[in-house]
Amino acid sequence: MNTDTLRTAGQPHRPQITLSQGVFALEGDLLIGTVETVDWGQGTGGVIDLAGVGQFDTAGAWAVVTLERRLQDAGLTPEIRGATPLQSDLIATLRQNMPEDGEVATPTRGLGDRLEDVGRKTVSAMRKTGAIIGFLGQVVATIIGLVLRPSRIRWTAIVH
Repeated sequence: MNTDTLRTAGQPHRPQITLSQGVFALEGDLLIGTVETVDWGQGTGGVIDLAGVGQFDTAGAWAVVTLERRLQDAGLTPEIRGATPLQSDLIATLRQNMPEDGEVATPTRGLGDRLEDVGRKTVSAMRKTGAIIGFLGQVVATIIGLVLRPSRIRWTAIVH
């Protein structure tokens, strides 16, 4: 029995990608903890084969969609084969929701948003000012109390 091919319980199978005759064949578990070990820049091909993929999560789908887009940028029309229905659904969802390269979503900030920011900063400044005034009030009250009752001063603790 070859112990190199045995999987330890609870540990994902390390993913691999091979490029042969224009087909990217993926094998192993494409998970968030394993997807970064794959060399995704191996060349170009027209087919991405997921038949050998075991476990598959959002990070794996992200990697597949990124590979697909890289191939599309190279002028190819890649086809994804061998995916289970769940894998296909996850890939389709990511394809719809993943921004295109260079596409940066800048939120539009209206007058209401800006007024909200001014209000939040004003309230924050007022709270900080109140805390500083409260601290200074405590210091002044303590000093006045010590001046009126000098017997409360622990001179030994101050000297030593």
